Amino acid sequence: MPPRVETAHEWRCYTASLPALQEPLLEHSTAKAEAEGQKEKRIVLSKKIKSESPGSRKKSKRATLQAEPLSEIVPDGKPTDTEVEAYEYIRQQLRDLNWVVKDPSRSPEGQVWTQNQCLAHPQMKAAFGRKRPENVVKLSEKLLWVIEAKRSRKQLDVAVEEAIEYYAAKINALPGKVRAVLATGIAGTEESGYLMRTKIRIDGRWHTVTINKQDATGLLSPADVRVLLDTNGADVHEFAPSPWLFVHAAERINLCCAGSYVA
Repeated sequence: MPPRVETAHEWRCYTASLPALQEPLLEHSTAKAEAEGQKEKRIVLSKKIKSESPGSRKKSKRATLQAEPLSEIVPDGKPTDTEVEAYEYIRQQLRDLNWVVKDPSRSPEGQVWTQNQCLAHPQMKAAFGRKRPENVVKLSEKLLWVIEAKRSRKQLDVAVEEAIEYYAAKINALPGKVRAVLATGIAGTEESGYLMRTKIRIDGRWHTVTINKQDATGLLSPADVRVLLDTNGADVHEFAPSPWLFVHAAERINLCCAGSYVA
């Protein structure tokens, strides 16, 4: 109820103060409405989840998390420091292994696509949509290698599973000649170190890649990949000289040294 106003001056003072008085009330009512709206959404979602079976309940929660805008997970939609670290680490590792780290869609000799560069490839664009792996390596005109990274070392299994089930499987499900035959999961940060596991698709099944029967703990070189594809196997056999070669070399060194001494 407005106060009693007796003069024109008092009336002007009263009307001039109305916006300042109404603003806090408006903000309070707006915040209260938003809070009630969020509460109502939570109640509806809770009732929906309770009415579902245990299996579909997990899917609903996962779908709810995936539907969250990126800006709510990462401020301003920008990649975090750990994501940038992994991105740079992978590219440097591939470069050190003699892969040509250039966009294959723009450079004829290029072999490595980044997340955004994948969109230039029609089949990958159709397969991935908005969610894409860290990198895709071009092994040939028909064969691809998917690389997915996660921030925590505990998420290595998740990274491998997503590389296979979410990305490689989608490429392989589409019509066309391009197929994803290698999938690597990377987990960790520069501070904690990185864990890796690579799998190869042989006759429709995925097998862990090994080097001399030991799990491969790093990225593969072009020579490693060539061995796997040529043998249609999951193990890279590195050349190990026979003991007699070392003995023979030692004897020749001894003879050379003896000859030099006599001369």
